[in-house]
Amino acid sequence: MEYRQCKACRQPFRPRPQNPDQCFCSAAACQRERRRRWQAAKRQNDPDYRDNQKRAQKAGQSATPTIGGHIETSIRNTSRAIVPGSGNAHSAGLGLQRWTRQRRK
Repeated sequence: MEYRQCKACRQPFRPRPQNPDQCFCSAAACQRERRRRWQAAKRQNDPDYRDNQKRAQKAGQSATPTIGGHIETSIRNTSRAIVPGSGNAHSAGLGLQRWTRQRRK
């Protein structure tokens, strides 16, 4: 089977038989680059896609809390951290393990 050079990382790779026109290797960074290039070309050539992306981005920005809200949330969540053996292990998904340990005693 032939090897090709990835368009993102320039490393040789063997294309999958299911996709004979494959130009990017399967590395995560190369797949992100492939999607980034596809989206850029789509925005350039398709006005409906471009308008939809703008609307979605604006809607996402208005729904996202400010940076200060994130900081306050992380401080609150830190003060309510799950501590093993504190009786709140069930809320962390550890209830079965805790129950099993109690039964063995």
